[in-house]
Amino acid sequence: MGITRHATRIRLSTRTAGPDDRIAPAGTLLWVVAYTVTERGRQSSFTVPHVSERGARRMVANLLADRLPGTPESDVYSEELG
Repeated sequence: MGITRHATRIRLSTRTAGPDDRIAPAGTLLWVVAYTVTERGRQSSFTVPHVSERGARRMVANLLADRLPGTPESDVYSEELG
């Protein structure tokens, strides 16, 4: 039996990079994917910034493919853009 890992919460948002962000110069628009996964009965949360919308949405699509079977996308995914 393999290890099961399911995304239980995925949120896509945007923010402006600050001076402490190493991924992009300060002032650059960042697309941020914050997500929670359940693996072996334990939850872990992560936040991953992206410089491109396309990269962020690709990650969201991959995480949505890993959600618990039968769980509607609307129960797991939200966007906070602006």
